[in-house]
Amino acid sequence: MKKNFKTISPYLLLFLYSVIFTIISYVFINTGDSQHDYGYHFGRLIGLGQSLKNGDLLPNLNFVFAQGTGYASPMFYGNWQFYLPAIFYIVTNYGTASYGVLICLIIFMTATFSYYSFYNISNNKKKSSLFAILVTLVFPWFGYGMTMAVMFVPVLFYAMYKVIFQDKRNPILLGIIIALLIQTHILSTVILALYSFIFVLLNIKKLTLPKFLSFLASIGIGLLLSAGYLLQYIEQTNSQSFFFKWTLRDFPFDSEALVSPTNLFNLILEYDKPIILILLLILLINFRKYSQFSRQLILISVFMFVFQSSILPWNSLLRYTFLANLQDTRRLVFFIPILILMVVVLEWSQESVHKLMIVQTLFYISSSLLNYLPNSENLNTMRWYNNLAIQSEENPTNSWFDTSGDEYFNLNFNHGSERDGSLSQFEEAVNVEITNVKSSYNNLEFDISKIDETQPASIVIPRIWYKGYIAEYSNGATGSQPAISYSELSSEEIKEYSTLNKPLESKKANYNGKIFLNLGSSGHVKVYYKKTFIQKMGYFIEFISWFAIFLLQYVTLRRKVSSNEKTIYRCSLLQ
Repeated sequence: MKKNFKTISPYLLLFLYSVIFTIISYVFINTGDSQHDYGYHFGRLIGLGQSLKNGDLLPNLNFVFAQGTGYASPMFYGNWQFYLPAIFYIVTNYGTASYGVLICLIIFMTATFSYYSFYNISNNKKKSSLFAILVTLVFPWFGYGMTMAVMFVPVLFYAMYKVIFQDKRNPILLGIIIALLIQTHILSTVILALYSFIFVLLNIKKLTLPKFLSFLASIGIGLLLSAGYLLQYIEQTNSQSFFFKWTLRDFPFDSEALVSPTNLFNLILEYDKPIILILLLILLINFRKYSQFSRQLILISVFMFVFQSSILPWNSLLRYTFLANLQDTRRLVFFIPILILMVVVLEWSQESVHKLMIVQTLFYISSSLLNYLPNSENLNTMRWYNNLAIQSEENPTNSWFDTSGDEYFNLNFNHGSERDGSLSQFEEAVNVEITNVKSSYNNLEFDISKIDETQPASIVIPRIWYKGYIAEYSNGATGSQPAISYSELSSEEIKEYSTLNKPLESKKANYNGKIFLNLGSSGHVKVYYKKTFIQKMGYFIEFISWFAIFLLQYVTLRRKVSSNEKTIYRCSLLQ
């Protein structure tokens, strides 16, 4: 019993730390990062809560966005971290407190994964605890998507370290990390794939065939564990051209400002973590004194600092590749503090690390907490978000949760429409009258009456089209299934696409990509989203894969316990 408590107690202490951290930082968490996407992630949480209330456990659309017309954020942005906060919201109906629960979970998982990883590398509990706390103190952007992926960086490097340095080739841990990363933040996954590639390349002499096969197996496991997300993603991206397909898109930033870094010197001066820069400089001065693993982490950090600058051809060649999705090359150095802190805690004395933690804590307090005290302005901001959450359910057509970059709308989407109220309106009612409109979660019903039964009739309804929408006709009504209305691009428009580096298309979506229906006869229409066969198959594969992994781990653990019990029994007989 005593031994078990000693094993668990560090994690209990980290949980208590995470709760205290969240309470102290509560106002800052909900008001301190409006420069990024706090409002968007807040809307994701509230929308998931709404879905769960309506019995939709794996939602494809979020109906608090886009004035209740449905936005596909769950199909492109994994929701798994939001479930417990969403349940908390259902119970309390308190949005900002629910967001606090989300951040508490992120802090706790970041601290837990950091402790676990560092301890398995160093076998030092005290230093592992210090490292876990330090990591949580250097990422104060709680409205930034990449912050949600921070927790995976230490365990990602440990998963590779144990294969390369410890020759432990169980591929499951790395496979799980890959899967969770994919379903947390795709862009972070791409950046960390670059980190990982450099790390493996630096250890190419240690890379035997069994180790290489272990990495391949991890990738395969990661893809299977992400099947539901990935197959859905592929199906939707092949169904229409989304706005995110235009890598140099002009919203919410001007295209010219994207992937256009300045020189390395300016980027270093502008870096917002001065303590990390000082630490890196000290590490470089003492570079030769450190272990091979530590030197490699330092090199990766230096490479990323260089790669983010204009030394690479970002303004020419790289600007027109998929890397333009980075938008800001400074994303490349976002995770670097973890690597630098790992080296510092590994190589420095415990007393020095203690001093560093004090300095970093004071920096967090002075640069973040003290700037966002519970004054009237910040409290009013939180009150506004809480009221918005309630309003999004009571009257979703007047819900103004912002979709941030509008990435999951059609390429031809008019961004003003998402903000002027027009998305929630019926459009282009040709030869038809609409009555008895009823709108609820994932459901739009109305009666149609053709004005002239001998002439064609059509309508554009207030739902954004995604593959999976279906229409049911009753009371004599007939008509087409939901689709997007397209028109051919003119030669001038094709030239404009080329000038703006838009994806080359031959047609454009009309009416912001909203659902278009051809109507045959009068009656009743019901339109709702239903999972496609591909989506169901993907979820099934993912569920079976996770079940198989847990079953395999359970059987392995039982065998180890059984083997240990036999060893103890034999020893007692010998005594």
